[in-house]
Amino acid sequence: MRILMGFHTLSFPPQSGVVRRTFHLLQEISNRHEVTILSFGSATDEAGIRQYFRDKPIEINFVRYDSPKWINLLKRIKMILLRRSLLQISVSRTMQLAFDEVFSRHDFDLVFLSSSTLLYYRMPDSIPCITDAHNVEYDLWYRSYRSAKNFLSRAYFYDQYRMMRRDEIELCMKPDALLTTSERDKAIFEKDLPRQTIHVIPNGVDTDYFVPQEAQEVPNSMVFSGVMNYLPNNQGIIHFLDKIFPLILKRKGDAKVFIVGAEPTKALRDRANGHIVVTGRVDDVRRYIAQAQVYVIPLLVGGGTRLKALEASAMKKAIVSTSVGCEGIDFRDGESALLADTPDAFCEAVLKLFDNSEYRIRLAEKAYLTVSKSYNWHVVGERLNQVFGSVAD
Repeated sequence: MRILMGFHTLSFPPQSGVVRRTFHLLQEISNRHEVTILSFGSATDEAGIRQYFRDKPIEINFVRYDSPKWINLLKRIKMILLRRSLLQISVSRTMQLAFDEVFSRHDFDLVFLSSSTLLYYRMPDSIPCITDAHNVEYDLWYRSYRSAKNFLSRAYFYDQYRMMRRDEIELCMKPDALLTTSERDKAIFEKDLPRQTIHVIPNGVDTDYFVPQEAQEVPNSMVFSGVMNYLPNNQGIIHFLDKIFPLILKRKGDAKVFIVGAEPTKALRDRANGHIVVTGRVDDVRRYIAQAQVYVIPLLVGGGTRLKALEASAMKKAIVSTSVGCEGIDFRDGESALLADTPDAFCEAVLKLFDNSEYRIRLAEKAYLTVSKSYNWHVVGERLNQVFGSVAD
């Protein structure tokens, strides 16, 4: 088939979970079909993508989108005044023209859109369209509202939830099929979109890149990774540092946590000390994962599934997580990971793994086998290819 794959962002190298998912889905589909890419991105991103796919017959088209911060602020104010959600904030006339131009040159069998926001652009009715939903965005806002501590935050999150729910449901009626990353997200959409065809295409992990490593582990150490200015990541790790880590330090005075990822907030940087290492962006997160004894995922809100859980497991690292942190992944509490939703329980789970190396290894091994079998990108890519075939027929 000839497929147009439209991306809201396609940076290179892929850093955030969203971009890693879209990048690997592109890689898998381009191994099976003739692909044209259309994406927002910088000149650096475009050059990286062209270099990476230089040996494949892929047509690559990029649209620049780099508005000044004051323009983005004005757009946010406009959305608030118009009572529209933030889904529309990146809609661009230039991107619509790029879609029109690509459609004028090619007859596609299928259109794949990496984000529901791309459904704001006009597409030919004659071409089947599949859209990927990394999260149920309105559910993410609702969870943020439920977890917010002060009145103003709760009011803001609830207002955004209402607008996001209205706009996202309206958009997700448009494609011929909708993809979710988990059964939970599928169930939420099915309730609000009873006539939509919905398929679960889980997140995956590059099991050729994230592999177990021989490394000297730092005693009583933990690691958390992710893009740190992403609200669920920042909120979760701040909660960990303020509510959980002090309990661990009382029992293990040499405990240490490595917080690895781009754009840490000032609130996070200010907490750095001899026990808390905030790295900022690193070229290779694997070194930090390898040297830690336990991977922690203290998330309080989230949507979809967390690639960080899959990556840690692919490297045979034992995980302690909230229920949200491993949501949608076929891990069983006590067998593949330890799940804990209160500070005391989270602390006890971490200490249990610190003190019992055999159990730590056994837990990590079980998760590793699950990820290797069900969540490597080649398996996920084949599932997506089957969905493409069913929609395009």
